[in-house]
Amino acid sequence: LLLLDGKILYFNLKNNKEENKYMLTVTSTYDTVMASGDLQIIPKIIFQMVDVDAKGDDTVTVTSECSFSKKNQMTNWVREPSQRMGTLENNFWNLNGSFVIPYETGEDGGEVAWTSDAITDASGDFAVNQVLTFQFTKDHSSIGISIAFDSLLGEAAKDFDIEVYDLKESKKKVGLIEGDYLRRLVKNRSVPIDSINVTNNTDMTYVWEQSLTNYRKVEVTIKKTINAYRRARVVEVDFGVIKTYDGDNIVNMELVQKTSPVSKTIEPSVFTFSLEDTANFFNFLNPDSVVEFLQKKQRIYPYLALKITDTDYEYVSLGRYYLDTLIKSQGAMTAKFVAKDMISLLTQNVYKYSLVETEDIYDLIVDVLTDAGIDSDDYNIDTALQHNNVTSYLPLKTHRDCLQLLCIAGEAVAYQDRDGILQVKQLGTTATGYNIDYDKADDIPALKQSKLINTMQIQTYSYQLQASTSEVYKGTVYINGTEDAWFGYNGVPCASVGASSSVTVGSINTATYYANGALLNITSTGNTVVTIDAKIYDVHKYTFEKEDAGKETSDETLIAKLDNQLITTTSHAEDVADWLQTELNRRNEATINWHGDMKLEVTDIVQVQDDFSENKTYRIVEHTLDYDGTLSSITKTKGNFT
Repeated sequence: LLLLDGKILYFNLKNNKEENKYMLTVTSTYDTVMASGDLQIIPKIIFQMVDVDAKGDDTVTVTSECSFSKKNQMTNWVREPSQRMGTLENNFWNLNGSFVIPYETGEDGGEVAWTSDAITDASGDFAVNQVLTFQFTKDHSSIGISIAFDSLLGEAAKDFDIEVYDLKESKKKVGLIEGDYLRRLVKNRSVPIDSINVTNNTDMTYVWEQSLTNYRKVEVTIKKTINAYRRARVVEVDFGVIKTYDGDNIVNMELVQKTSPVSKTIEPSVFTFSLEDTANFFNFLNPDSVVEFLQKKQRIYPYLALKITDTDYEYVSLGRYYLDTLIKSQGAMTAKFVAKDMISLLTQNVYKYSLVETEDIYDLIVDVLTDAGIDSDDYNIDTALQHNNVTSYLPLKTHRDCLQLLCIAGEAVAYQDRDGILQVKQLGTTATGYNIDYDKADDIPALKQSKLINTMQIQTYSYQLQASTSEVYKGTVYINGTEDAWFGYNGVPCASVGASSSVTVGSINTATYYANGALLNITSTGNTVVTIDAKIYDVHKYTFEKEDAGKETSDETLIAKLDNQLITTTSHAEDVADWLQTELNRRNEATINWHGDMKLEVTDIVQVQDDFSENKTYRIVEHTLDYDGTLSSITKTKGNFT
């Protein structure tokens, strides 16, 4: 619940860690207003224009911190603490349940962020200024710095400085020798880029909007708090600014979500929006433009709100997206942006670290997502995928391709939900109870029926290890110093046990062998020939075929084929064939043009009223929300549910 400009804004989020829960939870008043058809909807977009690589590249040091402080949380994207922490500061040890006892070292404690050990005096001044230093290993640029203080406690810094530096190598005078200065090299000398002195601040989030380029260090010096006898508290520091756009700035916005019930594809949701830009804020020819500070993967949070009363709006999250493209034509009065969800991040690199072994599908999915850099708080994997083993390996493909193979092997789907959580789950058949009837639709749903697939052919694999080792890699690589290097086996799966490697120049410090290649740490002084020997797995496969039980002898044979190297037993092939048959039998398709509902998303099972006034059950496989002053929607569904 958020009060903004006198309006009550309800932000609705479902419990994203619950399995097989459908639709976003909204209030009963929302449902009543939505059913009335008298819809007034307003948009909101939160655009994080920050340097996306700064967080993760920073090292944080502080003047002091108390026992429960977590200074590294200041750059973890969370801008509000989990709870009010009870301390011996004045009125911070209330026994009414509004404060929690500080957590001991080693306990989780949720979001705490940095809390100083030092406390201000009766005037709110620190005896020793509290300095936060963020140092980076490479250059970063942003359109300012933002600092989030403790909004739960209503505590902020009143007087503070923000200073931004480059780090340079220089020579410093250290003495005289025969009339000449002796100079020595000084590394990482701080060179000021820009700074601001802030006084009398009362904002819980302070935003310094300023063009800052190629900095290596940021210092925040806190001198005074807004209340006396207080510790300094900083929840988050953003290297950039966070812009909020509303109906005055947003020209239009569109969200397209898709999913395949049989994981034929795993596609990212795409969020497109246009902003009014008569001031050419997003025109790269404008010297005051922010375009140079826009980066791929900057986070974007869109919302749509339904007007409940004259003063109340209920906001529904449309998800979390990452900036992909800016489109700004010369002379255009608007700027168009394209953003994609987390699944788009899974296509940027290849998963290398697979072994030919027996492993749980659940654990393999965790390995793939972790290697892709997805935080464990940002995904939810159906526990039905636990204790579901495969004896195989993952090919040298993108993380998304590997996830797709694992989903099919586990009879599951993957998509990002509207809370920004990557869901990997087996689909249920529980209906939401939601009915898309004539009152909501613009016209009668377009219906069609795809052909009945009645035969499944599943390629089933086996792997036989050769008795002796073979040369699986030989090539020349240039290494001057010590570094890690990856050497692929060109698609030939190999065993890690018994593998060996050698170099002609230098030495191999460590070697880790995988099914698709080896990761070697090598010290050398130039070109060196790397040779790797390992035992090769011979790959065999046969076709498992199963016909639908309802197929008649006279029926035309229509075949669906699947080639997935994780399927290695007849029983597994039969299970997957049955799953595919069940989903493909849901071949009735309905496409509805209607006013839409923000609480629905893909995989939700709904009732659709057809032109015979019958309500049939369908699963949403594609959902488009389009806002241009009013809301409209195109929802595509598939079904044949009993």
